[in-house]
Amino acid sequence: GGGGGGGGDNPAPNYGGGAVARNDAPVRISPISSLNPYQNRWTIRARVTNPVALRTYHNARGDGKVLNVELLDAEGGEIKAVAFGDSAERFADTFQQGRVYDVSKGTLTAVRNPKYSNHQYEIKLDHNSMIEECLDAGAGSGIKRVNYVFRKISDVEAIPAGAMVDVVAVVHSVGDVSTVMKRDGSETQKRSVVLRDDSGASIELTMWAPHAMDVGGKLEALVGNGEHPVLAIKNGRVGEFQGKNIGTVGTSNVDINPDVEEGAKLRHWYDEGGGATAEARGLSGMGGGGGAGGMRGDRHVSIAALKEEIALQGASPPFWVA
Repeated sequence: GGGGGGGGDNPAPNYGGGAVARNDAPVRISPISSLNPYQNRWTIRARVTNPVALRTYHNARGDGKVLNVELLDAEGGEIKAVAFGDSAERFADTFQQGRVYDVSKGTLTAVRNPKYSNHQYEIKLDHNSMIEECLDAGAGSGIKRVNYVFRKISDVEAIPAGAMVDVVAVVHSVGDVSTVMKRDGSETQKRSVVLRDDSGASIELTMWAPHAMDVGGKLEALVGNGEHPVLAIKNGRVGEFQGKNIGTVGTSNVDINPDVEEGAKLRHWYDEGGGATAEARGLSGMGGGGGAGGMRGDRHVSIAALKEEIALQGASPPFWVA
């Protein structure tokens, strides 16, 4: 290998040998925040932050499959990628929560309801889209696992129903699992958890399956053992029925004792700062009270809001149509 002179006008092309494993890889990475429909070519490098689950939907044209993936890059930009049909099935096998991918050749479309989104556009993936996992550990080291934008529980009172919110709080009590009949005749599980933070307020978190079972089961065991863990929720949906509540949806991320600064502060507040016995104003019905009984977790929604929501996140949790 001659290799000398590299300062000429015609540097040798790089065909993907080991030398490109550095972060100045030949792919030019665009920040998620810059994406718009007027760019022809772009590649983003992002971590999948939500549990990846293929969903089935039913509408007038028949049944279909949809996949929603939440992507986060090193600059903190977030965007949702959506795939339907065969593409949804294909990419459900490709994407895994927590892993980092280079994504390109998707179509950017305006989100239909900014309330549900961290970006004004979303990426539609199809058979032309390119998804490549970044196996170089250095490539994803600067990307957080989850990008939280926490709100205090007391702030949730003024947030409109249907909006998405991130909260971090101490688990004050955990209710039992209950089974609820869904509109299509199938059953799902729910569990109520009372959260409180240092804003002087408490709120009910309604966890729906699978969160009600997996994370909820761990919380039940911890609280039964006398512990009150800190819980971080990314993409909880604000609900309104006899006050405000928060519910999990398919794209929610729920983390027990997360490694975040706010969690450490709440831990100290609850254990040593009087948080466990402090007066807390309950934002949810029954004073933020507790079990899973009654209808406090049920939601009344309009048909239009429901269609929007099912398209985005699937027909769960159950609902009453007002």
